[in-house]
Amino acid sequence: MKLCPLLIAGMLFLGCTQRVRQNNANEVKIDTPVVATAIREDVERVIYDLNNDNRPDTITLTTPPAEGDPGLFQTITISFNGMHQQSFKAKDVWDLVDSSFLAVTKNEVPSKQVFIHKEPGQTLIFLFGYIYGAGRGEFSIIRIRDNKAKLVFDDHLDNPLQLTDFDNDGKAELLGRNEGEMYMDIDSINARIGVYFPFYIYSFKDSCIIDETMTQQYNEDNYVWAGLKYREDIKVAYPNDGSRPYIIQ
Repeated sequence: MKLCPLLIAGMLFLGCTQRVRQNNANEVKIDTPVVATAIREDVERVIYDLNNDNRPDTITLTTPPAEGDPGLFQTITISFNGMHQQSFKAKDVWDLVDSSFLAVTKNEVPSKQVFIHKEPGQTLIFLFGYIYGAGRGEFSIIRIRDNKAKLVFDDHLDNPLQLTDFDNDGKAELLGRNEGEMYMDIDSINARIGVYFPFYIYSFKDSCIIDETMTQQYNEDNYVWAGLKYREDIKVAYPNDGSRPYIIQ
């Protein structure tokens, strides 16, 4: 399908919340921070100040999979205004940001394919892999600090749940969890029985690591605690009334 020039021009400024004064072909002055997004059939382009220099940087999502294959894009390119650009490629394929994640965590940009969180000293970009029957193929986090982008997480994480400051230090942490099996119902206790699959809290202070202290505390307060590993040998009761799970001895 061909798009008319006027429609393309309108799409390129969808979601723009800033005024731009252009004096010549090489100079653009920004009155307010830039947040804009543009979408074409095979690419999304997000324009946003990623490194707090009051100039618009550009994120471009490209390389859609073959028609009929799952996912939406496989390459992300980050272009820092007046500087360099960096590209990252998915091991598998990236897809839409989870709607459940967006329901509890604010996205800095009006995009459904890339999630951005900015805080003092760094910006985090979350990329959500396609969810297959056996779980999410890939979840990726790019951290921007000192005008450099670094892939700090690119691994298996079925359910990124929430981004919040758990330890009240001014830096957000990510709460996540992988899927676990439920294999039987016990009517006498009104609960389903399943394996042990804990929650994890990831910290971004240095790179992206599981904070064991916060992870243990969160599981003790909201789930059960039997270590960081998924355990099929531990039977956990999950009450049907939504109350706190417990280990069956």
